[in-house]
Amino acid sequence: RYVSSSVSSLIGYSQKEFETGGITYASCIHRDDLEMVTQEVNDAIESGKEFLQHSPYRILTKRGEIRWVLDYIMIIREGGKVVSFIGYIIDITEQRIKSEQLLQQSRQAQMGEMMAMIAHQWRQPLSAISATSASISLKSKLNKLDKNKTIELSDKINEYTQFLSKTIDDFRGFFKPNKNREKTDYAKLIDSVLKIIETSIKTKNIDIIQDIKCQDSLTSYPNELKQVILNLLKNSEDVLFDKSIQDPYIKISTYREGSNLMISISDNGGGVAEDIITKIFDPYFSTKLEKNGTGLGLYMSKTIIEEHCGGKLTVANFKDGAEFIISLPANLASSEEDSNIGR
Repeated sequence: RYVSSSVSSLIGYSQKEFETGGITYASCIHRDDLEMVTQEVNDAIESGKEFLQHSPYRILTKRGEIRWVLDYIMIIREGGKVVSFIGYIIDITEQRIKSEQLLQQSRQAQMGEMMAMIAHQWRQPLSAISATSASISLKSKLNKLDKNKTIELSDKINEYTQFLSKTIDDFRGFFKPNKNREKTDYAKLIDSVLKIIETSIKTKNIDIIQDIKCQDSLTSYPNELKQVILNLLKNSEDVLFDKSIQDPYIKISTYREGSNLMISISDNGGGVAEDIITKIFDPYFSTKLEKNGTGLGLYMSKTIIEEHCGGKLTVANFKDGAEFIISLPANLASSEEDSNIGR
């Protein structure tokens, strides 16, 4: 085992501690990220890859500090058998901190939009509660409120309040950060997001088309992925409404492409202007400045998908509009944590 002086300096253990086996690189990986790192190595070995770029992960230094790193390795084989790894790591902790600060700004803006959606959802049940309460009061004054009617109207009020309570739970869970990766799937993520935004979209007479073909699971950060999906859907909703598109629709598709799980969100809003399509993921770039756009929504989305979840977020125009595609690695059968990642 050989570890360079720069890696030794970053982690805090001496080169001798690594070389004599007193410490292994695998033992320095944060325990909540070790399974993911191990899985990526095993997948690369099984697929015959010679080069691997890990998703960002955390290491724990000798001083007890947590550092975020990017890891690149070459897989060395002899006679078809893996004999060693050659790799290097880049400390991205500072970039990660700055990214988190920008993400927090974006989340705050998104929370404001979600509050508006929830207020819209609450309007109808609150009106129904008010009407039902007025009916109880009137029937009581006219001595026409019998036991059965009281139970019926009370049940209606309870049904409406349960809906309001569920909406609060959906909202609270949406922005609760996932400290660890969790197993999920696209169907669950989409269903959760639509509970928040579907009413807002449909009241604008926008059709939602779902083509959910991918049922595979993935291990990632569900709440962060939901924020990305919500942002893409909200962008499509805004474009279709602002442009007064005839027969507007948003299509959500999921499918598998090799070892990647894909989700496509497209609309018939005319697409992104070619002169800005390469800039839309830049921080503070926005086409909504006149509507107080922060210019952080798509930047946040790309950062979450590519830096936090190890996937890709791309955009392209087609004949009707724009299509955003999220690509994430599939959650393949887990394997035991082994010495493959010790290097």
